Amino acid sequence: MDPCWESMQQHPGTQTLSSLSVLSAMDGEADPETLAYLQTHPQCAAEITRLRWLQNLLRTRLFRLFCPSTDMLIDHYFGLLDCDQHITIGDHLKICPHCAAEFVMLTRTPTGLESDKS
Repeated sequence: MDPCWESMQQHPGTQTLSSLSVLSAMDGEADPETLAYLQTHPQCAAEITRLRWLQNLLRTRLFRLFCPSTDMLIDHYFGLLDCDQHITIGDHLKICPHCAAEFVMLTRTPTGLESDKS
């Protein structure tokens, strides 16, 4: 466990950060009181920095985790998927800006798929 959080548990009368304050600080949205606390508690500020790094790592690794692959988008474009897959990917393209942008890029570039579709 981090020394900052251990210190908070060992000295219950001391000022501590709430979970919401920690999350706000990780997201760069801390209120002035939390920022002041972190300025006087460098171990806690370091822990917030470490948690922010871990959060960004997870975002990077899990980015588009549940999205179809590029190959699936291509197969969707050419109508090579079964009906259920085609509908699922079509619905996904309506709600996922990342996949929709990739789909447009794949199908509308000068060397993209548009000219190859028969």
